[in-house]
This record gives sequence, C-alpha cells and structure tokens, in this order.
Amino acid sequence: MFLVSLLFLFTQVASGAPLNAQCGDSIMVESPNYLTSPGYPTTYPPSQNCVWILKTINKKIIVEFNAYFMLMDTNCTHDYVEVYDGGEETSPKLGRFCGTVAPQQLVPTRNVVLIKFVTDNENEGAGFSLQYERSEEFAVCGDHIVIEPEGSITHPAPPFGVLPCQRCVWVLTTPEPNQKIVVGIKRLYNFFETTCKEEYFEIYDGGSEQAPLLGRFCQRDPLPVISSGNKVLIKFVNGFIPRRFNIKYRIQEKVECGGNIAIEPLGHLTTEGYPMTYRPNQHCMWVLTAPEPKYKIAIKFIGKFYLANSDCKHDYMEIFDGGDETSHLFGRFCGSDNPSRFVSRGGKVLIKFVTDNETAGVGFSLQYDILKKSINCGGKIDLDSQNYLTSPGYPMTMPPSQHCVWEISAPSPRQKVILDFNENFHVGGTDCKYDYVEVFDGNSEMSTSLGRFCGTVAPPQLISTSSILLIKFVTDNETEGMGFSLQSSGKIFCGGNMTINSPSYLTSPGYPSNYESSMECVWVLTAPESDQKIVVNFNAYFEIADTDCRQDYLEVYDGGSEQSPVLGRFCGTVAPPQIISTGNSVLIKFITDKNKEGAGFSVTYKTEEKVDTQIEQYCIDNTHESITNQALSPLAAICP
Repeated sequence: MFLVSLLFLFTQVASGAPLNAQCGDSIMVESPNYLTSPGYPTTYPPSQNCVWILKTINKKIIVEFNAYFMLMDTNCTHDYVEVYDGGEETSPKLGRFCGTVAPQQLVPTRNVVLIKFVTDNENEGAGFSLQYERSEEFAVCGDHIVIEPEGSITHPAPPFGVLPCQRCVWVLTTPEPNQKIVVGIKRLYNFFETTCKEEYFEIYDGGSEQAPLLGRFCQRDPLPVISSGNKVLIKFVNGFIPRRFNIKYRIQEKVECGGNIAIEPLGHLTTEGYPMTYRPNQHCMWVLTAPEPKYKIAIKFIGKFYLANSDCKHDYMEIFDGGDETSHLFGRFCGSDNPSRFVSRGGKVLIKFVTDNETAGVGFSLQYDILKKSINCGGKIDLDSQNYLTSPGYPMTMPPSQHCVWEISAPSPRQKVILDFNENFHVGGTDCKYDYVEVFDGNSEMSTSLGRFCGTVAPPQLISTSSILLIKFVTDNETEGMGFSLQSSGKIFCGGNMTINSPSYLTSPGYPSNYESSMECVWVLTAPESDQKIVVNFNAYFEIADTDCRQDYLEVYDGGSEQSPVLGRFCGTVAPPQIISTGNSVLIKFITDKNKEGAGFSVTYKTEEKVDTQIEQYCIDNTHESITNQALSPLAAICP
C-alpha cells in the first residue's frame, strides 16, 4: 500500500501537481488515507509549525509512517514530528521523531490523534508521509486538558454515538499552580443507580488515581467538588446501558480566610473547602470593592448553603452594606436556607464568616456582580452583559426629583424583551401622577405604553413586541417608597398555526444542529375536519438536553390550547412514541433555557385515515367467526 502511495507521490511531483502543501488540518478518519509534510518528497520548507488532528467516531486510529522518512536533525530539537494520544498537546505523547529511520506503527488508545511537525529556519530533508486508518477496536475516551477559566466536557461529544461499557479518564490542569478547580457533573441522562458499583464517576484531588478521592457519584446532579491543588482526575465507568452527561468545570483562585477583593462583573467567593466541611475556629472577613464608588454590588447565593446551628451564635456569616463593621448590617445568616439576594447602596460590601471549634457545615458559595447601569439614572442596557436593574437607591428610600430612562435591548433581533418585577415594589402613592414607572414597547416615549405603575403592587410580567423596551422612572420632590427592582431577559418566540391538508413535518429551530437558547415555540396543528385525528411521529434523532424536563423540554397537548390535556412532556435523548390525538387539534410547545445544548427534534404529522362509516359499523356488528358465508358479504373480507 505504501509503495503504491509513494509512486503516486512521485508521479504528482513529476507532473507539477500541488502535493498536500497544507500545513495542518482537522480530519475525520472514515477510510484509509495519507498525509504528508509540506513539500514531500522534495525538501520541506523552513519555519514550519503544522498541526493535524485525526478523529474517528469511537474507534482507535492506526498511524504508519512511510519508510522514506527524512528529518535532518540528530537530537530532535530543531526539526521533528510528534504524535500525541489525544487532541491536545497536553495529551500523552507517543513520541518525538527525527533522523532517517521511520517510526514504527503507532496505535493510540483514544479516538483523537494530534500530529505536530516543526522545522527551523533551514531547508533540510524530505519530511514524512504517513498512512492513517480506522481500527476496529473501540477507543478509550478521555483526555488531558489545560483548562480555560470555564469550560465543559460533553460525553459523547457530537457527532459521536453513545457506547456501553466505557472507561473514560480526563485529567484537568490549571495554567497556574496556585489555582483550584471546581467540578460539577450535570445532565446525567438515565442515571438511576444508587449503589455506585457498576456505573459511577470518581473525582481525584490530583492528576492520578493515587491522589485522594474527592468523591464517587452516581446520582443526578451531585454537588460540585473543589480541588486543593491545580489538578483533578475525573474517571467515568459505564455499564451496559449507554449514558450521556456533561461535566462543568471552572478555575477558582485559592481563597485564604478573608481579604480585599477588587471586583469585576461575575466573580465567585466560597468558604475554604466548599462544598466539603469547613474548618473550625475561623474568623474571615472579605471586603468587596467596586471599580467606582458610584457602582452598586449585587450578591446572589448559589449552590448549597449550610452553616451549623439555627441560632446564629456559633457558626454564621454577616453581610455589611459598606467596607467595615460599623456599616449597616444587612443580615446575619446560618442554617440551611440561602440568604436572599442583596444589592448594596454603595461600592463596598463586607462579608464576615465565623465558626466555633466544631465542624458541622459545608459553608457557602456566592456570586457577586457590579451594577453599572442601575446606579445611574437611565442609560442603555445590553442583555448580554446585564439582566437586572434597580431604581436609584433601591432597596433603601428612592431619591426625589428623578427622571430616569433606560433602553433595554435583546442580544438578537429575533428576541423579545421580558421584564419580571421583584415583588418588593413601592413607588409613591396610588394615582401614578407624581411617582411612577412606565414601560414603552419600543425605543422612544412615542411607542405604545405597556403600562404605568405605582403603589405597592408589582407590575405583571411585560413582554415587548420587538427587541427593545424603554423604561421611564419619575419621582417628585418628595420621597416615598423603596422604588423597584426587575429582572430582564430576552426570549425567542416561534411556532404557528397550521392546517393539515397533506402530510408534512416541523422541526425545532436549527435542527439537527444545536437549538438556540431562550426560546418559547408553540405550534398548533389542526385537521380540516372536526372528526379527524392527528398522528405525530418523532424522528429517532431526538436530543433535548435536560434530565428532569424543567429547563429544556417539549410538551404535546391533546387539543389546541395549553388548557387541553397534556399527552406528555419530553426531554433527554429517547424520542417519544407515536402520538395520536383524540380530536382534530394538537399543540406542541418547545421551551429552552439560557444554555445552548442539544439538537432538538423533528416530527412528521398527518391526519389519521378515516374508515368508511358503513365498513366501520359493519365490523362492529359482525366478526369473521359470526359470518357463515363470507361470499354473501363483500365487507367481511376487510374486517380485522
């Protein structure tokens, strides 16, 4: 085979045809093929740094070099080719090769191989040619990854299929040695085992299985774990049933007990060791400082919160609305209930954490952010960077003589803007003449008003008809009330009403690629006649990425409205069975959250074929067994 390939190469050179001059590529290995270094079999060019990535669907890859191999270097420091057992240069290296002796056949263990070719600034050698082909052996899954600040591992990675009886190992390493890694396992499809014997995850506090075990998991969405150093090993063991899952990870700087934190948007803070048990005899104080004093600081608690005891005398945390303990105390918290969301009045917040000489809690994890827009009286807000705003001074008394206008824009022109007001709402009196908040459906006060609101009853949810909303806030020269706080978001609304005149189909937007985030699609299918039924069949390639059908899901209703009976709510990777309505209408509803995960769905629909009334009644009144002479009745032959 290689002799034929080599003759073909020399034929190309003699004819003047270009020869595989591409320096690097990403290649899906489906049939035997070859690649060469640029210029092969003549002299390769100088100053090359080429990377090829070979990939298969769950199978190993065989790599075999042509005997005509010439990289003119004796110690492989200037000109060389490297082969890695994985898709990163942090993956295990199978070898660095140079000289004139071709490497032996290589069979990596994974389904991804990285080949790197490096030359210095001189022209020396013919280079290399190699053949690659897919093995019939299944590959070992996993990899070595130097992680970004945040990332995820989806298994299996599209378009790869799910396999039973797998053992996967990922080693995650941070770029800096003084960093930790937070690992969470999400979206465990079809995980029901509780003993963790046949199928489980193990997370080790280091780069090998000899490191301390942080935990073994088989339940859905277990609590995240945090490493003590800058490496973790994640091992996945699967039984005979194929599994799908997503691993989320992020870098966390090592947290000492307290300190000054100059914050930027969306930072995290946890007690040491969270979510493992915290240490005794701690007295920690963190001071969060915004980039400018006029900015506010928002704090939201995430994950599990547990500080032992319920009287907040021994273990507790306190939040002060300022930079020291003389500032206003927002609250002292303990027990297992997450504290409510906190918004500061100024640009500093102090967080105090105290424990006694016993250990009995996991501590807390919180997210902090700065409010650049809400402290200013008005401005433009891009929903990509900020999804909440407050009136000036909130939640304290609002200042007098305000006239603030905010323009809120969704990130996509296809999205509409949705406003959800916090129930802690108090804007002036009840006549809405002097103190009020008004929402306009567009980018000016000439747009249609969606409502003017005041008093102590929060406005209902408001939805724009385009991708822009305008919010106007007015107060007179007296102060009355705390003002308002609201959450804003963008959502795509799609769907339609369809009369079924012939068999057809519909798909989720983007199918079979990943669907978009923040969508609400509603389709109503109606048969032309009232006595017809509708048959809905799902494509087997079905992927709605959720485990409990709460964030991303598909619902089918036996009728034309959401008040009709629900025929099912579906998610995961198993397509729903055939659905037949009892009437002539079906409603299909598709909801997604802020994450883009999953291919979505495709369905075909048609009206059920009607049985002639005479035939149907005859078959009800008679059976084959009761008909003594079928020849006397031509209908008898078609009865079931």
